[in-house]
Amino acid sequence: MSRSRLIGATLLVSGTTIGAAMLALPVSTGSSGFIPSLLVMIAGWLFMYFSARILLEVCLVHPEDSNLLTLAYETLGRKGAFVAVASYLFLLYALITAYLAALSGMFEQFGTSVFHVELPKIAVALPLILLFSFIFLLGIQALDRVNRVLMLGLVIGFVLLIGATLPVLNFSRLGEIQHGYLLASLPIVVTAFGFHVIIPSLVSYLERDERAIQKAIFWGSFIPLIAYILWQMACLGSIPLTGENSIAWGFKNDINGAALLAQQTKSYFVAAAADFFLFCAILTSFLGVSLSLFDFLKDALKKYPWAQSRKVLLVATFLPPLVFVLSNPRAFFVALDLAGTYGVVVLLALLPGIMLWIKRFQLNDMRFATMKIERPGLILFILFSCLFILIEACIQIGIIQ
Repeated sequence: MSRSRLIGATLLVSGTTIGAAMLALPVSTGSSGFIPSLLVMIAGWLFMYFSARILLEVCLVHPEDSNLLTLAYETLGRKGAFVAVASYLFLLYALITAYLAALSGMFEQFGTSVFHVELPKIAVALPLILLFSFIFLLGIQALDRVNRVLMLGLVIGFVLLIGATLPVLNFSRLGEIQHGYLLASLPIVVTAFGFHVIIPSLVSYLERDERAIQKAIFWGSFIPLIAYILWQMACLGSIPLTGENSIAWGFKNDINGAALLAQQTKSYFVAAAADFFLFCAILTSFLGVSLSLFDFLKDALKKYPWAQSRKVLLVATFLPPLVFVLSNPRAFFVALDLAGTYGVVVLLALLPGIMLWIKRFQLNDMRFATMKIERPGLILFILFSCLFILIEACIQIGIIQ
């Protein structure tokens, strides 16, 4: 496997992982303090990295270009496949809708503030769809190159954001701890490491080279972990946990970490760097999720020759999100709510764990079994997946504050 393609695959994983949610992490998880949130982030990364390796093993056993539909049907049966496929389509369409709505909103705001022209949504959303469709028509190599450019912008925006906090960074704030908020942050952190939808596409892109895919998954998910930790340190070392313009105040008023940081530093530069970072983060996630859905639809419709046209697949990928964005003014918030912890944990952890159980211990298929995990370990992993879902349910109904 060429080093260039491996680097590209690694950046696709990182780009899919790092999204708009990163700006909300300090507010969502920081109320417990830096050290507890650090431990939770490491635990969340390990859990999701482990689930990615589980999904990879299941993918490698099946024929080339197999996506979740084939994996679910052959391991979970018809009923299990229906649940998995419905959840998968629901999650990915919701994410694409959220990213498209966010990008459209940013361009609308830019047009209003710079040119003093209020653009209709279709004048922004439709050109974006056509641009990305053109990139997809050029193939995954072209998408890889575009993603590398966006990742460079992501790194530049991140460095600018971190650098802007240095004058106000107070390391003594990093020692503050409030244990009561720790449990509620677990599902959010797990969701922040959800890159798994791109794994079937990586298997094809890296030509089923198991070692190369493992490296791309490890480093592609480890880079966001380091970025999250540095971002958490910058915010929690600059913003107080309680009081006015604090982490708790931001959580109560739905204000993200970048906005709080801009208020704390009173810097227009911080706000501009945050907008630039957010723009690149949304674009990289949009590309990764769209590629995953495109490949999934190709696999799902492989029995129909007319549906194998890239143009037909692009229409199926982008038309439903476009219609929802144009018809619902709150598309971004509605879509993110729908694509929450339930979809991420069920699809990216619980179902892969069940698939691996069936593969190894019911079908006795030990091909590509590179992970040293026995029945007790896999049972524990499945139970942890259920625990995250239970915690989120308790948060939603108010048992956990």
